[in-house]
Amino acid sequence: MLKDLLSLAGRKKTKMLFSCILHVIACALAVVPFFVIYLIFLEIFVKSPDQRSVWVLLALIPFIYFGMSAILVSAYNISHVAAYEILADIRIELGKKLFRLPLGYFNERNTGELKTVMNENVELLEFFLAHHLPEMISTIFVPLFMAILLFLVDWKNGSDFCVPRGSCNPHNYGLG
Repeated sequence: MLKDLLSLAGRKKTKMLFSCILHVIACALAVVPFFVIYLIFLEIFVKSPDQRSVWVLLALIPFIYFGMSAILVSAYNISHVAAYEILADIRIELGKKLFRLPLGYFNERNTGELKTVMNENVELLEFFLAHHLPEMISTIFVPLFMAILLFLVDWKNGSDFCVPRGSCNPHNYGLG
């Protein structure tokens, strides 16, 4: 089904792909503030913490969120433009198809059915192309990037993230 919906993208696949790449970058940036907070905790809990580096790391977080937000706005803008261009192409193709149909077809159908197909049914594709596809990417890549980050920080926590074992985890009690 996903393959069929993406095949409708036609010549706009590059815009959709670029939008998806921007969403993946935004997903990666969504994880970075957690790593920065981890670095802040590492700096705070040493014997002589460097306040300057703590404040620099703390000041970095809003810039990361601003960059992530700018990338997300661009990605959603591109996906919406591409989606509406795809919808316009589909409507033109439907119009060409209607032009080739025999007149008897129109006698059997009322104009409301044709209007529903041309307007409402085609418009339903916009939700997938402009909203659901980017959200699916976020649903996949944010946990993936978070798992990678946890493995980089501590492989035990990373394994807990990937293979949930509940509160009976021996690592929680210093046994593992």
